[in-house]
Amino acid sequence: MEAGAWLITGEFDEVQRVIDRAAEHPDPWVRASALFGRAFSAEYDGDPGTAEQHMRTAADAFRELGDRWGLAQTVSSLAGFRSLRGDHAGAVDVLTESLESFRQLRSEADLVPTLLRIGAERLRAGDLDGGHADLEQARSIADRTRPWFTIWALNGLAEHARLSGRLDAAENFLDDADRIPVDEHENSVIQPVLLLQRARVLLDRGRTADVPVLLAKALEGGFGIRDVPTAAVVAECAARWRLRTDDPRGAARLHGLAVALRGVLDEGDPDVRRVRAALRKSDDHAAAFDTGAAQDRSAAFAELRSTLNSSSA
Repeated sequence: MEAGAWLITGEFDEVQRVIDRAAEHPDPWVRASALFGRAFSAEYDGDPGTAEQHMRTAADAFRELGDRWGLAQTVSSLAGFRSLRGDHAGAVDVLTESLESFRQLRSEADLVPTLLRIGAERLRAGDLDGGHADLEQARSIADRTRPWFTIWALNGLAEHARLSGRLDAAENFLDDADRIPVDEHENSVIQPVLLLQRARVLLDRGRTADVPVLLAKALEGGFGIRDVPTAAVVAECAARWRLRTDDPRGAARLHGLAVALRGVLDEGDPDVRRVRAALRKSDDHAAAFDTGAAQDRSAAFAELRSTLNSSSA
């Protein structure tokens, strides 16, 4: 918990200090938690390969301890790395394993987000019916637990509606989500997600003018550069916007910035795959991608911010 707090505030040296201290603790559970912390630290540092390695080691440690909750948390986190590679079946498999553990532990606080992630993963894989069923089940539980979970469920249902071509319904789900009150911290986490979803709907409608405004708000509305996974998603969505405005070189550059931020492109995102396929039709954009990807994280974030703000003015 302490490492997570320092991560949110951007005190990365403190994050490492806390993790290093936990790694030397005599209690094996605390040492396993340190591996979990190292994984998240690496992920937020744009190094998914190292993050996945630490997460696997943490899962092994919790398994050896017989800690079903710790094992379920780490296995669930491993799904994210599979999803980035486009291994949707593998991601659903490990999430389903975690889901069964959370059911046995009667942990609704973990059950709902895991169901939501399974639903989202099925949507990414093109299984709209299966994803919708999971999202509706999650919403039915969320409505009797926490408003926070209901917002996430509505966002997932908005994505299902978008992918189904029901753009008015997608916007209605997002409007419903915006009307649910949450505290300041929860709002800083969920608002970038909802803004990104609205940007995707606008792009599907072909209304590109307001997209950079929404993306700029999403970039600044959460934890900024302290949340590089979200910043990378913003860059990928911005690449789709650039492509829709007949700027393929700009799209390639933004995909490069996403790699500079996260370490890899989200190959599991069907929108990202479509943009990549369009860009591969010409070799002229490879240099733009490469120079974007070669930026350090701070420079990539600054360029992304500048690109969106200059287009929002």
